[in-house]
Amino acid sequence: MPLNVGAPIGSNAYTTAATQNAYANAYAGATASSSLNSGGGKKSFRYPLKSLDNTADYLEIKIFDYIAGGLNFGPPVQIPTAQQRQKANKVSPTHYIILPIPQNISDTSSVSWGEDTLNPFEAAGLGLGNAVQENPLDTGDKIIEFFKKSSDAFNDPQLQKAIQTAISGKALSALGGNVSVTSLISRATGQVLNSNLELLFQGVNLRSFQFTFDLAPRSRVEAEEVKQIIRTLKQTMSAKNGGAGSGSNTNAGLFISAPSVYQLTYKTGPRKHQFLNTFKPCALTDVSVNYTASGTYSTYEDGAPVHMQMALAFKEINPIYAEDYLEPEAQEGVGY
Repeated sequence: MPLNVGAPIGSNAYTTAATQNAYANAYAGATASSSLNSGGGKKSFRYPLKSLDNTADYLEIKIFDYIAGGLNFGPPVQIPTAQQRQKANKVSPTHYIILPIPQNISDTSSVSWGEDTLNPFEAAGLGLGNAVQENPLDTGDKIIEFFKKSSDAFNDPQLQKAIQTAISGKALSALGGNVSVTSLISRATGQVLNSNLELLFQGVNLRSFQFTFDLAPRSRVEAEEVKQIIRTLKQTMSAKNGGAGSGSNTNAGLFISAPSVYQLTYKTGPRKHQFLNTFKPCALTDVSVNYTASGTYSTYEDGAPVHMQMALAFKEINPIYAEDYLEPEAQEGVGY
């Protein structure tokens, strides 16, 4: 069943083919009967203005007010994620936009790993932390005694002397001397400490997405639709300052509020796309519009550019975790 191009948010977006065709013909006509300056108070927009059937692929953008999570210092400490905060908000989007599926689609998942070392001295220091803090002057003797109990190799008096020299060099470095523990041990024994180099997990990263859309309106109404799409995206990605802060609204201007957030979905007709990735709620970080996408300035009689190019940059508000792939919204396609 074809998609109703004029369906309001929350309504049944699918009608009979006859109703769809009648609406599409009236909507796509370049007549002056539409409210071309204000968008007609509409909250849903689409480009291009043509009928969508069950096989059409497109990108659906739902726009929501940002919900602050607050902090619960507990116990236990609780910090709700944006994913949790937006679940209740997804039933009432402020705007709804349909755009052609982009030509360059990709997603990149990454986490941070980094090299880290822990030499025997550092490990011993962890084990002797309390004793060293009580009497720092006995640090060398305590570390040597620790290693003597751990390995027979440290019973070698020459090696013990080298370790004691290295520890003295470390103390000298703390006083401002430029002495390397590793170089002292190497000078004394021809060896270096085993650094136990290892790649360790350091944290998660947030995903970013860039989309580019070619916009070439074919009618006056479609040009107005493109204008309202650009305007809506620019307005909702902007912070809110709450007014001028005059009169009774004295707190306005003291704080600024977060912009809207966006839920992106690849769809085929009425269904979620069966292969492509799923998105978490995103922030729109950049909107770039080229009004001369063909390399020359050209407009219709009403001033609408003949060819525009709009680039959008989104960034997910929360990272992806393994458990997210078990959520119902990630069961189709490749997940996140």
